[in-house]
Amino acid sequence: MGTEVIQWTIQDVANWLTANSFQEFIPTFQENEIDGDTFVNLTENMISKIFPKMKDQVRFIRLQQSLKTEMPSKTTHTNHETSVDISHGPILKHNIAQTVWPANYQLPKFPLAIQKKLDEESRDFFSSTGRNKWRSKVIQTLFDQMCTYTWYPTSEQYNKVCSALVAKYQFLRDRTGRGYVRT
Repeated sequence: MGTEVIQWTIQDVANWLTANSFQEFIPTFQENEIDGDTFVNLTENMISKIFPKMKDQVRFIRLQQSLKTEMPSKTTHTNHETSVDISHGPILKHNIAQTVWPANYQLPKFPLAIQKKLDEESRDFFSSTGRNKWRSKVIQTLFDQMCTYTWYPTSEQYNKVCSALVAKYQFLRDRTGRGYVRT
């Protein structure tokens, strides 16, 4: 693992987890294909989903931060008159959205289990029993990505995200007349 963190493979991340007594979480990291780039961009919200105990969350964030401070800075970007290093994703201790909203919005890479359901055009997205688990996971993934751009998305930004989602996964388009349809 002598390489820069952002270049780690999924196995390098697993080795780091073992070295830091987080080996029980290796299957979750591997299932979600967390490599070095993903590792340094994990948000607090994502981390809280991986580690149920707050003590583990705090310890992981501290160790992750120490790795980030060791990484060389490559890019500085000014957003809302605050200079922020964005070369390796969110700076967790500051909770600042750090990049400008893209002109051509691209959907995030969904975790493997969600991507599989989307690719299969699973009917699980339309379950009417209680809170729909799969819809919630898609929404959370989109929200996590949006928060890297802004904490206060505009209606236009929400529309771009929804348009991108239904353009790629047309089976999600609302057919009831009660949900999101943008023409």
